[in-house]
Amino acid sequence: MPAAFAQTLRSLRTDRTIGRSALVVAAAAVLVPWAVWGVTSEVTLREVSVAGRVEVDQAATTVGTPRDGRVSSVYMVLGAQVAAGDVLVELDAEAVRIDIESANSRIASVAPRIAAIRREIDAESKADGSVDLSTTKLIEAARLRADEARVQVALSDHQATLAEDLAARNAMPKEQAREARSKADAARARVRTIEIEADTLSAGAAVDRADRATRVSKLEREIADLDATVAVEVATIRRLEHDVTEFTVRAPIGGRIGEVAAVRAGSVVELAQKLCVIVPRGTPRVVASFPLRTAGRVRPGQKVSLRFDGFDWTRFGTVAATVTTLGTPEADGTFRAELTIDTSQTSFIPLEHGLGCTAEVDVERVSPLALALRSAGRLLAGGSDEPSGTKTE
Repeated sequence: MPAAFAQTLRSLRTDRTIGRSALVVAAAAVLVPWAVWGVTSEVTLREVSVAGRVEVDQAATTVGTPRDGRVSSVYMVLGAQVAAGDVLVELDAEAVRIDIESANSRIASVAPRIAAIRREIDAESKADGSVDLSTTKLIEAARLRADEARVQVALSDHQATLAEDLAARNAMPKEQAREARSKADAARARVRTIEIEADTLSAGAAVDRADRATRVSKLEREIADLDATVAVEVATIRRLEHDVTEFTVRAPIGGRIGEVAAVRAGSVVELAQKLCVIVPRGTPRVVASFPLRTAGRVRPGQKVSLRFDGFDWTRFGTVAATVTTLGTPEADGTFRAELTIDTSQTSFIPLEHGLGCTAEVDVERVSPLALALRSAGRLLAGGSDEPSGTKTE
């Protein structure tokens, strides 16, 4: 009996030793590969953007309304290609066109009035010539009669002088001498009368010419006033025609309509109201915003994975890109980064202007052991295991 009990005790000790050895071997088989993986392998740390969108390398142009008005027609369609000068929106310009027609009517009514006044001026000019010719002849005739009367005066003076000599010698009655002198005086008076008549005709002709000149000047002033009225109306028409062009909104550049405002026929728009955004043809790029705390970790040349809004990455995949340039800090606590898209890859995602996305930048590759030690250090220091926004893959 004692011998059998001793053998049993030795058998139990042997079983325990074998069990411990098997457990050690199994633990080593599990822990050693994990330890090797933790030391030799690497994981990627990524910084994730807070916002991002696709843009083209040429600046997009925002088209606004040049004035207030009511929309009559809309031709802009989201995603449509337009050329510079294509009509996008037409505003109701009927009131301005009515003003243009009214101005043209006023100009048309002035032309006959100017023509009538010019006929009056021509008539005055012709009458001036006719009256001057007639008056000149009358004056010449009066002066001829005056010359004739002067000859008669000379003869009457001579006869009166002879009669007075004869009367002084009592060879002729004194009454005849006085009668002869009266005839001479009468002849002299007729000369004066004729001269006054000629002077009166000359003065009257001058007054008539002055009156006609005054009337012509007045008529010419009326023409000048009417011409000024026409000039004002023409300037008004030019201004209104310019205003009419503002009622038609045209594309300032060629490209694709990337954004469209909710504007329909009958809508009332205000000055500078946004109608659409035209994206010119160009190479797409991504502009992303990252937290300011990652400024030292995100650098040019780093690889980026892009996940686009509305396109499930598990189905459509991601798009590769590269960090090209970094911007200065913004007031909202972020900084801007421009990313160049790898166009050599095949993707079914339409990279259109304005498409939102999330950018994940590969900032560092570390071993799992180093990452675990780093996380443990942060935990012991009272912080989180990874900064907010950092992703590990």
